[in-house]
Amino acid sequence: MAKRKKGDEWPYSRGKRATRTEPTSRVRVYERPDIPGRIFMTRAWVLTSSGRPVEVVLPEGTTQEAARRLVDRTVSERRLAVLEGRTDLGTPKPITLGELIEKYHGWLESQDRSAKTLDDNARCRKFWRNTLDPTTSVLDLTSAQVEKIASSARKKLGLTARWDKKRLAYLRAVVLWGLNKERLYDVNPLRGLTMPEYTPDTQGKDYTATESMLLATPHPEVDWRVTLTASIICDTGRRISSVLSISTERDLVVIGDRLHVIFRKEYDKGRRGAIVPVSADTHLLIADALDRTEVQESGWLIPEGRDDYDDPVDKPLNKKAVSDQLHRAEKVLGIPYVPGRAWHGLKRTHVTMSWEEAGGDAGLVGDITGNVDPKLLKDTYRQLSLKRTTAHVDRVRARLKEEANSEPSDGSETDE
Repeated sequence: MAKRKKGDEWPYSRGKRATRTEPTSRVRVYERPDIPGRIFMTRAWVLTSSGRPVEVVLPEGTTQEAARRLVDRTVSERRLAVLEGRTDLGTPKPITLGELIEKYHGWLESQDRSAKTLDDNARCRKFWRNTLDPTTSVLDLTSAQVEKIASSARKKLGLTARWDKKRLAYLRAVVLWGLNKERLYDVNPLRGLTMPEYTPDTQGKDYTATESMLLATPHPEVDWRVTLTASIICDTGRRISSVLSISTERDLVVIGDRLHVIFRKEYDKGRRGAIVPVSADTHLLIADALDRTEVQESGWLIPEGRDDYDDPVDKPLNKKAVSDQLHRAEKVLGIPYVPGRAWHGLKRTHVTMSWEEAGGDAGLVGDITGNVDPKLLKDTYRQLSLKRTTAHVDRVRARLKEEANSEPSDGSETDE
């Protein structure tokens, strides 16, 4: 066996292989006696998008409410419970094989596949529905069991080994597809709390939270495509490239009473095929867009074209068009011009909230979808511990101190 190189450790751990797939401790909260209602220090287990738990240290002085904002504001109560360390959430809902095969087949038919592929898949589907009990739980399937069934059926019918491979490949595809859609079918309650990749804004090209919300609010003089793009980015924290390639036919799905957007592109590392809910305001903007002729003709939520829409083309909006419209929106809304920001400001995965906008509250520094990155928390905590607060926060503190000093202690002083 080859000797392992020094820098070849397991990628997800500090020295040994990480094997846990669920949180192992509760959120720890301590209150400071001198500041009631404030947390002294909190350690929280948060799950990454791959389901791996990471213990995050929150900065001193974070409020309970700000700590909760670590969780995406659009996620369910169940995920909040996971963040708090409660694992008494019941067992995952078992999906039966019959149900999963039907859902997978419905999805396959919506894809652009050749007639030969669809015919082969239909045969494989029929075989597994007739051979295996459709009420079997997917979690109970074993490789040895299905391989034995496939080979014995092939020998009985005198088929070639090619059909063996096809049937097994089909069943593997069904199960893998089902696992990737766990979030949609609510199979695994411990998945979904994400701590996404964070790119710090070193060039001052990110829009602030206030500016992003301005762009996401409909305005008569601002192009509706800019408003809709900004609104989806504010809700989902995705890159502008992902938003510009949303198809009206395939990528919008209603689950319960919430509209969800499916992000299929690979612009967001490791998050392809994610199904993300949007807010009620964005839902209304999308409904309004779906009534437009150019959207219906092109099949894209954000269609190609300029203001007149004389010839909508069947491809997503290009960089130049969205950049032009963002420049115009900046002028109308009074957002200061920064060279290159019209494209890069919304291109980021995160629309960041600055230290000033957070009012010096470390728990609120992050992006407006509520995601806070460990690196960002570490930097903020360092800023707190070294007393490197900005001039804005210093001014606020000075003003509060002045107000406290200027207030009379009792009414007797004012009578003199």
